[in-house]
Amino acid sequence: MELPAHRVPGSTTPTWEIELLISGVTVFAMLQLPVALDQIYFGLENRLDRSWATALLVAYFFVKGSVVVLASTFVLHLVMRAYWIAIVGLASVYPEGIQWDKLRVGAIQREMEQSLAPSMHDRIARADDRATLVFAMGVSLAGMFLIFTAVVALALALSLLVVRVPGIDRYHLLLVPGILLLLLAPLAIAWLVDVTTGQRLDSKRGLGRVLSAVFRTAYRGGLGRSSNPTFAVVASHASNVKTRLLVFLVMASVLVGIVWSYRLDKADRSAGNFLFVPTDSPGALRTLRAGHYNTLRDPHNSTPLPFIESEVVSGDYLRLAVPYRPNLHNRTLARVCPRGAIDEPKGARGRDRRRLELLRCHEQIHQVSIDGRPVTDLVYDFASDPRTDLPVIVAMIDVRGLPAGRHELLVQRPRAKEDHEPRAYRIPFWR
Repeated sequence: MELPAHRVPGSTTPTWEIELLISGVTVFAMLQLPVALDQIYFGLENRLDRSWATALLVAYFFVKGSVVVLASTFVLHLVMRAYWIAIVGLASVYPEGIQWDKLRVGAIQREMEQSLAPSMHDRIARADDRATLVFAMGVSLAGMFLIFTAVVALALALSLLVVRVPGIDRYHLLLVPGILLLLLAPLAIAWLVDVTTGQRLDSKRGLGRVLSAVFRTAYRGGLGRSSNPTFAVVASHASNVKTRLLVFLVMASVLVGIVWSYRLDKADRSAGNFLFVPTDSPGALRTLRAGHYNTLRDPHNSTPLPFIESEVVSGDYLRLAVPYRPNLHNRTLARVCPRGAIDEPKGARGRDRRRLELLRCHEQIHQVSIDGRPVTDLVYDFASDPRTDLPVIVAMIDVRGLPAGRHELLVQRPRAKEDHEPRAYRIPFWR
């Protein structure tokens, strides 16, 4: 069956115009959104302690996964719709379709391809259906990411409440799988019982009534089989196993890619086969790391590092700023500072005394040396980073006696057992 010229097929999906409009309008915004999410996440991460930063990290992975899935599927949908538009247009220009006798191919090849090739009407219908399925599955997968974000965030929030019990605060991550199991186990058990014995139960009485309550709660929480109608419709018409396997592979691939990108951002590295370039870490020898220089650092996309103004110090004093990191400093200062620096005092004198004691604590844990010689007159002051509005402690170090050439500033840092960062940061500079 060939198509009448200058007509869109009557069997075309009725939402094709809205699909194109939504994809075209949102795809460019979606492509920009991951970068904005990175900046929001790193800005918030540097304000939180370890427990809340972990909860934020999990939510960040799933929310970014939803955005990446939507952006990718919208781009793919636009490409597929473009192909569909092309063959609809060709069917209008050349309504007779492929003229096999005019192709420069042999008789056997012509016979084989002519028997296998679908008509233009079938090509258009299949392209139309595939584009709509991609659009629907993209929205469905994004919804799944958001539902998983809500479930995991609930488990993390409950774990943070549980670890307020003294003595188990360091094990809060071990509680998350257990809480997730407690949240999802009733639904899994109810599904198993329903599949095996549901036909013999009354949904209004006894065990059947309990199963109905569990499924009703799961549905309202977005975990029911039909809570995501786009996925339910596709799964009911296609192979259930293949559909679920496809969903798992897509979600796993997206999450692996996001985690890999996150680790590159944290390490301030780019992807590539840089075989003979050593790993760039804050304590590596003979390494200029952009995060250590205010003129080069990106304050929104990296772990905050101690920094000076630039690689070349031209004045009499070197300005060293050490960012305050709650996930590191809160635990360390609580351990090394005297009681008077921890408790909130009353009165102006008490507050001033506490500030001085806290600064002495910072001087103790962030000792500084230049070219291996300790800075004995180190004095820190509280300040604020104007580029991030985060608190920092600042020391003005006298460098008038340093000769011209390369020098190395060494800034000590406290190191917890689970940390992988170096004991000290090396910051090369020149006079």
